[in-house]
Amino acid sequence: MRSIRCNIKSLAILTLFSLMLLTAFSYENKGYDGKVKVWLMLHLREYGTDIPITNVSVSAVISSVWGDLQGGPRLTDEYGRVSVFLGEFINKSSLSPPRLTQLTITDNYTLIKVNDIFLEEIKFTAAYASNQIKYANLQIRINQESLGENVLFKVNCWALKSKLVNISDSDPVTGERSIISVKPAVKISSGDAEKNIYESRYLAPLNYEIQIAPVDPAKYPYPSLRILIDENTSFINWMHYAAKFYKEKETASINNEIRWFSSTGLLLTRETEEYGALENLLKRSLDFYWRKEYNAALNGMSLFRSRAADLKRWLSNLKIFAIVSAASVGLLAYGMASIFSNLIFEEPAESKKRLITKIILFASLVLVFSFTNPASKIACAIIIERAINAPVPTIDVFTILIGTFMISALIYLLMTLASLRRGSIADLAVQLGIRSFKRRPFRTILTLVTIIIVVSSSILFINISVARETRIRRSWPGTDVSCIILKTEPYLAGLSKHDVEWIEKQEWCKNVSYTEIIKRSDFSGANMISRVSLIQIA
Repeated sequence: MRSIRCNIKSLAILTLFSLMLLTAFSYENKGYDGKVKVWLMLHLREYGTDIPITNVSVSAVISSVWGDLQGGPRLTDEYGRVSVFLGEFINKSSLSPPRLTQLTITDNYTLIKVNDIFLEEIKFTAAYASNQIKYANLQIRINQESLGENVLFKVNCWALKSKLVNISDSDPVTGERSIISVKPAVKISSGDAEKNIYESRYLAPLNYEIQIAPVDPAKYPYPSLRILIDENTSFINWMHYAAKFYKEKETASINNEIRWFSSTGLLLTRETEEYGALENLLKRSLDFYWRKEYNAALNGMSLFRSRAADLKRWLSNLKIFAIVSAASVGLLAYGMASIFSNLIFEEPAESKKRLITKIILFASLVLVFSFTNPASKIACAIIIERAINAPVPTIDVFTILIGTFMISALIYLLMTLASLRRGSIADLAVQLGIRSFKRRPFRTILTLVTIIIVVSSSILFINISVARETRIRRSWPGTDVSCIILKTEPYLAGLSKHDVEWIEKQEWCKNVSYTEIIKRSDFSGANMISRVSLIQIA
């Protein structure tokens, strides 16, 4: 009985194991050898209201384990749905999810969002042609659902009706064309020569904030701009917006540099006047951008760039001059301290006293020069900036003390190292010279006075030599009338109120007037439009 029961139990276990193997084998055959039907289920709705968008042609390309599958074009039904059979394939599995790579929508609808992804958050390309927009390189993940033998790719899209908007999209400084990306708007390429090379047409969604940003923020350092598109929006002057940011950035940089130098007591009268002229030049260029006179504005920007670069280079050279001046003052102070200490303590037995006196005199002289000489103050701030690798916004007493200590220590160390290579004959010559001075007090006093005068004049010469001057290449002899007459040609940019204001602020200007004559008649083809002649005087 026991053997029969054991045989029955063994047979049952063997049968159960065989069934498990058969089930697993059948499952693998169904997973890899069975076929499935793949469908695209797309819902198109209006963004913000979720109202279905009906009777709109939609086509899509899905990247999946079966390759790139083309679905459509199909018209959306009354519920905004599109169901497209993509084909029957052998069932496969993949770790990478399917992606929506291309989407085409007609009737001037602009795509806003796909599933949980807004289009301004990703990189893509879009083209408009024949009343439809084709989006490419989307690479948006979509949901995949299996229902028996059917595999469903589910895509939820939101879109808005669009309108045509002109945007000035060139670089306001260099004039380089099309440097911005406008999302989720679509740029419309024109096959013919465009009327204005600095503007482009975009199809932008209505009642939605578009984002305008440079395509390369490192190359074009302008901030992004968000602006709402409504029924009244027909033009966006982005170049004026970017030029205004550029003006504020550049003028603030130059103004901070001038104020930083002026805080040391350095007179920058010429630089301040030049800064005012540059600021007025930028105001004039901004006014031209506002009036869409792009060529005149770019000419002003080009002139500003060259003049501003020259002024910045000059301010940078002032720092180099300040370091050279501070080093020269330090060396002269070291020489004076050495001479005075040797005069007071001549004997070799008094070397410690001579050394202490030398250090005290040297530190005192450098400290006095640092508080009275603007170049030394600038050098102190520059040395601290290099040491801490951070800018010094203001030059206060603490900054001068720390900078003076660093300069004094560096100069004293270098001079001490240089004195180690000095021979005994040089030391003997110095001692004999000092003794000769002490035998003749009057000559000694004259020599010391001469040294003081040389040091003072050297410092004064360094301060005067860094004054900025204007070089006049050629001049105009003038006319018999005691005034300046400015007349512009019709094809050139006219005068603006900024020009008149700048002329009025000059010292040589006693009175200024601005006269503009409106023509008696204008011709338009074969017809003539007459109007009253007016003269405006500002």
